[in-house]
Amino acid sequence: MKKQLYILTFLSPIFIFSSCMKEHDVLPATPDSQKINVSSDFNWSTEKVVELSIKGLPTVVPVFSTLIVKMENGGVLYQWRHEMSKNIAIKVVVPCQMQNLSIRYGNVDYYLPILDDKVLLSFIPEIQD
Repeated sequence: MKKQLYILTFLSPIFIFSSCMKEHDVLPATPDSQKINVSSDFNWSTEKVVELSIKGLPTVVPVFSTLIVKMENGGVLYQWRHEMSKNIAIKVVVPCQMQNLSIRYGNVDYYLPILDDKVLLSFIPEIQD
């Protein structure tokens, strides 16, 4: 009998206080949200497809190294063992606000701008006069 009294004494406050919780009110939708006008050509996407074109450098002996394409924050988009003499085109998906791509071939780093959703990398060096 004492045991039941102790259990009842300890459990009753738990039931009393748990039943007194405040209910959260649901906020109605504002009528202003129905009046938003958006152009029909507006792009809701948060990402874009960028085409990376790589122009190879002809070599006598095949030269292979790892090609790594990264975002500005370091996230890897593409990684592949690539032969330097081959021309390739790669499509990668990047966030819309991205302005540059970081490309690493072997131990050489390139930081190239994204122009009209395209990036061009040439292994052929430019000769300055």
